[in-house]
Amino acid sequence: MILSIDKAELPSVRILTPGIFEDHRGQYINLWNANAGQKDVALAVQWKEDDLSVSKHGVIRGFHGDDSTYKLISCLYGSIFVVVVCADKRSRHYLKWSSFFIDEVNRKQIFIPPKHGLAHQVLSETALFWYKQSSLYLGAENQFTLNPFDPKLSIPWPITDYVVSERDHNAPFV
Repeated sequence: MILSIDKAELPSVRILTPGIFEDHRGQYINLWNANAGQKDVALAVQWKEDDLSVSKHGVIRGFHGDDSTYKLISCLYGSIFVVVVCADKRSRHYLKWSSFFIDEVNRKQIFIPPKHGLAHQVLSETALFWYKQSSLYLGAENQFTLNPFDPKLSIPWPITDYVVSERDHNAPFV
């Protein structure tokens, strides 16, 4: 059961807090159920793919996105700093962003609509990043990439000794 659905600074982004049942054996966490979509129209999505990313301390992945894919993300192990930026040039929120700290303790999930770029940095020794997608992943050539170090965004990455891919490092500034 999803306990709460809250709006982020970007109005189309949602923060989900899952229900956690805990006893002497450990925890049971409901990450998603279709009834959540009935509580918030933005969440009424047909999911097509689940992916996992395992990364080491300091790694920055993103900003990536496209014009049609919804994402629901969480950190299953470790801790990460997540940033979502509006990449829709027609939106009054263009290049505005929201950031979140999510980890294996708070179990927060972030719902991200199309035309928004997603990036995250690993804060723990390692992290397991989970995400659902409404479209099948068809390769980087079918996505946009924003440079995570673009001065127009001025993202305050918590760890300055970072690791980043060539794709992200070489992405143009907006």
